[in-house]
Amino acid sequence: MKDIFAKELSYIHDNRIRESIGKLIDMLPEYFFRVPASSTGKYHPKCSNVEGGLVNHTKIAVRYAKELLHNAILFNNFSDHDQDIIIASLILHDGFKHGLTEEKYVRFDHPLIAANFVKEHAIEVGLTEEEGNLLYEVISSHMGVFNTSNYSDVVLPLPKTNMQKFVHMCDDLASKKFINVEFKGHDIVE
Repeated sequence: MKDIFAKELSYIHDNRIRESIGKLIDMLPEYFFRVPASSTGKYHPKCSNVEGGLVNHTKIAVRYAKELLHNAILFNNFSDHDQDIIIASLILHDGFKHGLTEEKYVRFDHPLIAANFVKEHAIEVGLTEEEGNLLYEVISSHMGVFNTSNYSDVVLPLPKTNMQKFVHMCDDLASKKFINVEFKGHDIVE
């Protein structure tokens, strides 16, 4: 399944990290590749509220990151390694949006489920313990200020570092209903 993200994986500078993230993609639950980004259609644009829309949402978030990271005026303080962690985090951030096994609705605690999964399997797939911890921190806080819910007792961590804030920003932009990206299959139309 990592082939669906071949373009996004190519944005990762370090071959070892790219291969490791590819392995983690292949470990994601099957439903990730076919469900819409929102179980109600309320929180994402049309292009993400279709079959396979969660993949589309992920690709849009990664594309925002790529474009913004290559704007030296805006973001020139991230090292290549930081950029790799950002791209990897965005690829994996919603990997368990409906839980470890598919549940009907989006799990509010999905950032923690995805972050724990990545941290648990980091060494196994070739990442360092430090990279696993960093991915955990960034993925677990990707919801930003939307860190509480009336339907859950879980309080998600707020983004504190620039990397965490950047990932939240890209995810939030990719979720805006007024932004609609055209896709051909799972490829963003240029």
